[in-house]
Amino acid sequence: MNNIHVQNGYGKDAYTYYPVLIIGAGESGIAMGWRLKEKVGCSQFRIFDRQSGVGVWEVTLTHLVPGTGDLSAADRKVRVNKGGTSSFYVGIEKLRAKVVVSCVGILVEPNDWPVGTPGQDIFQSDIFHSARWRQDVDFKDKDVVVVGTGCSAA
Repeated sequence: MNNIHVQNGYGKDAYTYYPVLIIGAGESGIAMGWRLKEKVGCSQFRIFDRQSGVGVWEVTLTHLVPGTGDLSAADRKVRVNKGGTSSFYVGIEKLRAKVVVSCVGILVEPNDWPVGTPGQDIFQSDIFHSARWRQDVDFKDKDVVVVGTGCSAA
C-alpha cells in the first residue's frame, strides 16, 4: 500500500491519497483504526467524523464550519441561505483511497420524543438530546436527568 500523499499539489485536479479512509469516529471507527495499527501494522489511514466538521461522504469531502456538523439538512440550507456558503462550508478536499471503511453507526441521529410522553407538556425546563447539545443551557444549581443508555448517555 502506498503512503499518504498529495497528488498534483494545488492544481484544480489535486487530491490527497489515503491507503485507508475510515468514515466514523465512534466505537467502530476507533476500533478499526486500532486493529489496523496493532494487527496489520498499518498506520496510513485517516478517520473522518461528521461531528468533527466533515460533511458529505463522497470522493469530494465538504469541510464544515466547526459546530455545524450536527445540523439537519434543512437547517444547513437555511444557514447557507442566510449567511452565504462561507457561513457553513470551510473548504473542499478531494480524496482517493485504496480502501474505504464505513463505520457510521446507527446512533448518530436522535429519535424524536415519543408522542404522549407523560409530563412533557408541563415540564418547565430544557429538554434536548445529547447529540444536539445546547451550549446556551446553564446547568448550575439544576438537577439533570439522562434518559437512555448507549453512546449519548455515556
